[in-house]
Amino acid sequence: MQIIGRYFFCIGLFLAVIGCTAVQTNVRQTSAYIGSESGEKASRNLLILAGDEDAGAIYHARTVQTRIGAAISAPLREVGFRVFDHRNLSVRWDSGRRFSDQELLNMAANDIHERVDRLVVFSTFVQTYDANGKTNARIRLGVRSFAIPDGRHLGGSEQTSESLLMLPAICDGFCYMETVGNQASPLAQKLGQDLAQQLVNVVDSYRLEFRGFSREDILTIEQELRRFPGFLAIRTLDADVSNWIVQYDSTAPNTDIVHNLRILINRLEVMGQVEMTRAGFSVWKRSGI
Repeated sequence: MQIIGRYFFCIGLFLAVIGCTAVQTNVRQTSAYIGSESGEKASRNLLILAGDEDAGAIYHARTVQTRIGAAISAPLREVGFRVFDHRNLSVRWDSGRRFSDQELLNMAANDIHERVDRLVVFSTFVQTYDANGKTNARIRLGVRSFAIPDGRHLGGSEQTSESLLMLPAICDGFCYMETVGNQASPLAQKLGQDLAQQLVNVVDSYRLEFRGFSREDILTIEQELRRFPGFLAIRTLDADVSNWIVQYDSTAPNTDIVHNLRILINRLEVMGQVEMTRAGFSVWKRSGI
């Protein structure tokens, strides 16, 4: 009986070891750094909003603006961007007041449930001309793009209708906006194509701050940062005994960067936290650990 008992005990121990090994393997697999493989484009989150800061711009919450925004977004989706709009914001969009570009930047950084890497702001202008009892109009669309979270201006473009648009003789507000939408959509698609070419190869420079780590930790952190998918270059901006601040150039979206920084903390087997800053990310090692 003792021999049989020892036999089953050994079998149970063997199975337990196999089980533990499988769990450890899964942990290592789920802790792998995320990101696109070499040569692939990383998927980025982009927020597109209508802007009306400039005089004469159509109010941002008009229904026609959603239609124009969708036309701009189509070419951006084709090159891999995940596009969000005002419907994904946690603020009231139709408040009746106009928003500055700085306020839109703050919304992109703080008032959306998904982290975004890019903000696109477009403005719609309609200039009317009365001649011989008829009203003609010319449409102009302007767009500018920004990096999130630092607010860096990335580029812009503008499209103007080549010919005057003749409005119907009897045309109320709804008719007016529908006519503008019909004529603006092709211009918006061209803007989106121009913007896609500008944004698809933009490299981001993140400011990464590591606070409270030992020198040994920092040496390991530097090695690991070079392993993140999308890594291009790293340069020390400031360093002392327990702090390290770097400029980190990468093609990876900030959603990948923050996720991989959290994995890095786990690999160091320390208690820490990752916070998004205006220029990048701050990583803190909790005191006493």
